[in-house]
Amino acid sequence: MKTFTRIHYGGGDLPANARVTVIYAEDEADVAAGDPLLAVERGDG
Repeated sequence: MKTFTRIHYGGGDLPANARVTVIYAEDEADVAAGDPLLAVERGDG
């Protein structure tokens, strides 16, 4: 059985506008709490 969890973006140390540069988690991969999912860089705006 699969469980899906909504991921929220935000926080004091994250830019308001960002661009995803790397996706670490493979499609349908198991991930644990604290595992990196994405790398982001400051976006335009």
